[in-house]
Order: sequence, then C-alpha cells, then structure tokens
Amino acid sequence: MTKRNRNILIAAIIAIILLTATVLIVWNSYLAKAEKSRQKAAEENESKGITSTLMDATETDADKDLASQGDASEATILDASTENMASLGDASKADQDSENAGQQAFVNKEDIQVKDTVAPQLLICNAEPKVKQWSEFDIHKFLGYADNQDERPVLEVTGQVDTSTLGTYPITFTVTDASGNVTEGKMNVQVLSNLPKDEGVLPDPTFQEFIAKYPGENLHYGIDVSVWQGDINFEKVKAAGCEFVIMRIAHYEGGILELDKCFKQNLQRATAAGLKVGIYFYTTDYDEDMLRQHISWLLDQLGDYKLDLPVAYDWENFSAIEDYHMSLQDMNDLYAAFADECAKRGYDAMLYSSKNFLTNVWMNDDNHWRDGALNELAPYNSKDTTVWLAHYTEQTDYTGRYWIWQQGYGHIDGISELTDFNVMYGDYK
Repeated sequence: MTKRNRNILIAAIIAIILLTATVLIVWNSYLAKAEKSRQKAAEENESKGITSTLMDATETDADKDLASQGDASEATILDASTENMASLGDASKADQDSENAGQQAFVNKEDIQVKDTVAPQLLICNAEPKVKQWSEFDIHKFLGYADNQDERPVLEVTGQVDTSTLGTYPITFTVTDASGNVTEGKMNVQVLSNLPKDEGVLPDPTFQEFIAKYPGENLHYGIDVSVWQGDINFEKVKAAGCEFVIMRIAHYEGGILELDKCFKQNLQRATAAGLKVGIYFYTTDYDEDMLRQHISWLLDQLGDYKLDLPVAYDWENFSAIEDYHMSLQDMNDLYAAFADECAKRGYDAMLYSSKNFLTNVWMNDDNHWRDGALNELAPYNSKDTTVWLAHYTEQTDYTGRYWIWQQGYGHIDGISELTDFNVMYGDYK
C-alpha cells in the first residue's frame, strides 16, 4: 500500500469515528430531554393527586355514567384527603372520558355498516301450478322473487317433477340473499293431460254498464289501448261515454325498442275526437342510462304535442325479475330516473302497477304516494307521484293512494277487441 493510500484510509476511519461520536452525542441528548419531560409530567400529576386510568374503547354509556360519578372501579383517586381534591379528580376524568368518547364515536362513524335483516320477497308464487304432460317444468314461470338489496339472491329447489307421469308433485324452495336472510315456500305441481281453459276472472261488460256500475261525483271514465285493439273509431268511442284514452307510445322488450304501430294514428284520431290523451311506455329496462335514452327518444316522437295526462311507466315482467339481476332498490331507482327524465322535458310522470307490486315492490321511500292518507282517493297532483292502479276486481281493497283505477275490461263501441276500462278520481290538471 502506498503512502498516499494509507493517508486516505486513515482519514476515512477518522471521519467515521467522528460521525459515530456525533450521532451518539445527539442520541444521548434526546434521551436526556425525554427523561426530563417524563419526570416533569410525573411530578405534575403527583402534585394534583390524580392518576388517570385507561378506558376500554368499548365502554358502555352506563360505564361512563359511573365514571362521571366517581365510581371507584373506573377511576382511582390517589389523594382522597379532601373532598375538593376528589371532586377535581372526577371532573378531570369525566373531561378526558368525554374527549375519548368523541374521538371513538368519530372513528366508528367511518366504519358504520347497516346489517340487512330483510328477507327476499316472493313477488309471484303460484302455489298450485299446472303443466301439461311431457312438457318441461320451469319453476321460473310460476315464481318471481327479488331482494331489497341483493341483486342475485339464490334459489334452491327440493323435489322433482316427472312430467311424463300424471299426478301432483310437492316441491319446496328457499330464496337466500347475500346477508343470509331466507324466504321459504312450497308448491304442489299438477301434471295434467290437458290444461284447463282460462275463463277470466270478470264478466265482459259494455262501457255503458261499466259507467253505471261505478257512479260518483267528479269521476271520469276512460280506456287504454295499444296495437292489440286494432283499428279504432274514436268518434264512436267518445259517443259511448269515454272521456280519456291512455295509449301505448312504445315498448322495449327482448332488447328491441319499438314505436307502437298504431300510436301515431291513435294520437291523431283521439285528439280529433276531442278525447283527453295520455301515453304509457311498456318497458323491461334494467339499466338507468339506457332507460333515460329510451325516454328521451320516445318523448321526441311527440314533437310539439301537449299531453292532457302524464306519461305512465309500465314495468311488469316480475315473473322473470331475477333474470334482470335487479334489487327492489334498483327498481325504485329506475322509476325515479324515468320521472326525472320526464320532468326535464316538461312532462309529468305516472306509475302504472298492480296492487301486489305497489305493495311489495315500490318502496315509497320519499313518501310520495302512500303518505298516511289511507283509503283516500287522491286527485291528480303534479308535485306527487301519480299512481295508476291495476286491480281487476269488482271493488278494490288497495289502501294506498291512486288517481286512476284500471278496474277490468269489456266492450266499447268503436273497438272490436276487448279493452281495459278505467275510472279517474278527480279533475284533470
């Protein structure tokens, strides 16, 4: 090793020694200051005669009350020679507890989780379904279910149905949501050689008989129509006593959005006949953005036409609701989006639904249509959600509020096919 290299090495060693000595000096100084601060704090606490005890983060309100009262199990008073010093100890402890509790409450607020305890809803359940011999039994044709939050509740079926052999087959099923809430049900499936003919639940009256059956002051009578009613003579319809018509403007199903083939001529003819006009949209939309696009499109079809009645939302494929992977909250959010999109364009919205689904699907979180005025038939009010109730019965027992009741169907002059009959309670807007 050369002399020059030895000098460099010696200088490096000296530098390392000096650096190490400096670090040790700083560290010892820090420790000395820390010890001095600790001793000072201990002396201050001792002079006050108080020592604080740590409280568990899960302390109950009852424990805090005891601590604030000076409970000996929660706070230790070192110097109890005078009543004043004990009181001082209690007050100091209570202040610290209050501060800790506030900090703990703040932390817990960030971690709050609400446990779902609501079981899935059976929206449609045929307890005694009938299937034809040799056909395939699909329980989803007879059962519709959804959960308030879970978009994919799980269905489990116990039992077998042998459609090759006539007879009755009992099966049971459960629907379970992600939180473990369970709804149970059962069916007795009947395998028949021939299915009975559906004879309907009501007779088919004329429109005049319908009006006579439901008399009253400030009532209006109308119909709803679509392409299924065929070519309509609205002059004869009005002469039969009809005052308003709600017509289908479009439908969305199977991924296809289509204008009702008779909408334009129905709109023109009904207006010319002097009838009040409203429209409805039959849809199976399950995505909010897609629904908004559809509403914008169908309202474009109206042009400058001014409706007399609201735009009705008609979602009724509840027998297959589980296929759309929507929760009940999702369903309500869709209607809210529908109403919002209509409002943006200057139109009022109306919800069309049956008694069953008004009760079990539409949550009414905002207190829009079942606001405590039970059994009160609500006149139209554009500030509230307007309900068009579908309940095919002689007298509805639905206790919520509604403006229009679709009571049944029958025959009216000017239309060759059966047509839905409606009663409106209260004046037009």
